[in-house]
Amino acid sequence: MDKLLTKTEVCELLQISRPTLDRIVAAGEIEVLRIGGQVRFSQQELLRYLGRCREQKTPARLVDVKKEPARPGRPKGSKNHKPVQEYYPGMKVV
Repeated sequence: MDKLLTKTEVCELLQISRPTLDRIVAAGEIEVLRIGGQVRFSQQELLRYLGRCREQKTPARLVDVKKEPARPGRPKGSKNHKPVQEYYPGMKVV
């Protein structure tokens, strides 16, 4: 049987605050044992959690960035108020 740890011991071990530990538990990322109304954590469960937290190092990829085509309409600063034929999300409607 592995050793059971209290919330304080787990916070010290993981170097996190108590509210952070509560969020992790509420999200179901770490299983807890409730014994007589008290919360305890098994060492094995913490090791499994830490194993899941390890970041996988992946090589950086180059990504092709495609520029969006110019939208029709009047250029900025233009005094000619020609109506725009198409509507685009984020456009101001006057």
